[in-house]
Amino acid sequence: MTDTGLPRRLGTMKLLHLADLHLGRLFHERSLIEDQQFILDQVLEILSRDDYRALLLAGDIYDRSIPSAEAVNLFSSFLSNLHSRFPQLAICIIAGNHDSPDRLAFGRELFQSMNIHIVSDPNQSFEPVILTDGNESCAVFLLPFLYPGALYLTEVPQQSDEVQGNRGDSVESMAEPRGLRTQQELITEASRRLEVRRQALAAEGIQHSILVAHLFTQGGLETESERIFLGTAEQVDVRLFSGFNYVALGHLHRPQQVAPNAWYAGSPLAYSFGEADQEKRCLAVELQNRSGTPGL
Repeated sequence: MTDTGLPRRLGTMKLLHLADLHLGRLFHERSLIEDQQFILDQVLEILSRDDYRALLLAGDIYDRSIPSAEAVNLFSSFLSNLHSRFPQLAICIIAGNHDSPDRLAFGRELFQSMNIHIVSDPNQSFEPVILTDGNESCAVFLLPFLYPGALYLTEVPQQSDEVQGNRGDSVESMAEPRGLRTQQELITEASRRLEVRRQALAAEGIQHSILVAHLFTQGGLETESERIFLGTAEQVDVRLFSGFNYVALGHLHRPQQVAPNAWYAGSPLAYSFGEADQEKRCLAVELQNRSGTPGL
């Protein structure tokens, strides 16, 4: 596995984008834990070669919602090594559709004190991790996989003025939350809230913004090893996130660009025969001075 990127210009902040570790996965009943240990050791080596500011892990840390003890121990050891070797590195983690949100978020508050930021509840996605490097700053928003009902939309029931006057209720007091069900509804609402917050931070002088998300975008090319929804109803339009300098995606195992500012890092290992000829990689992202354009 390699970190790939364009030739570096005078940038100020470099980040590493990785996704879909699927720790604990079996391949035709064969454990891949030793191969996954090798991959994580390579990630540590890549991080040691340059001055990275953050590691972005875009979901599906584990292969199952109840991971094996081996998988949990492997990830725990990886986080420990990251923190001890790179104490200034911000580690940003989201839950994917294979992860159990509650299990992945265990110890979240303690990890946060170690510069390890885990978001599995989407309601925590709208307050970003703020990275600084010299005079530059970047807001990293973490959006986990969105299950039906994960976000609510407040609706106001339509009632006549006479009814409202008789009851004496204000419009705000009569607002009713509605749980959003489809991926398109959930992503549309999430993107609206994210954009409001992103613009507010930009007005405060935060020069760059990054979104880490786990989703299936329209036009993305899947492989045999993903857990894909039937049809296209659960695919989402990545253009909803066009305001971000970079969108670090997880879910699809094929490394690919799906928008001018959005990339899937892909899985670091081949998890199906169809992936045997794919070059596996992680993505080095550099935020440039002034323009805020990432080099990939």
